[in-house]
Amino acid sequence: MKQNKFWFYIEKELPEITEDLKISLYLPDYYSDYEDTWEWCEAVSRDLNGSSYFNISREHNWKHGKYECPVLLLLKNLPSNVEEQGELITKMLKVPVYYGHVTYENFSKYTYAVTKSWDCK
Repeated sequence: MKQNKFWFYIEKELPEITEDLKISLYLPDYYSDYEDTWEWCEAVSRDLNGSSYFNISREHNWKHGKYECPVLLLLKNLPSNVEEQGELITKMLKVPVYYGHVTYENFSKYTYAVTKSWDCK
């Protein structure tokens, strides 16, 4: 399955990243969960303009996130556009951010095709 997503590498835990992004991206309250390989934070907000959706995920090792693996970020129907979102994420987290196609291959194997990137300044 192919989706447009943001991704970046950072040595922080997902709830901390989500809290950092919550105000700047106008994110609703979220919940966190995990299973044997992945951990995630997710939120859905419904209003007169429809539904917005937020999902941030990364592989973990039961102690903390696998910092060598990318954090995947899916945003749908937020009030800002991709360019603004990329700039805000980079500014807030102070890491390079990538946007493009993420394709699931099998197990924990994904391919990443960058269509846009933002460098931290």
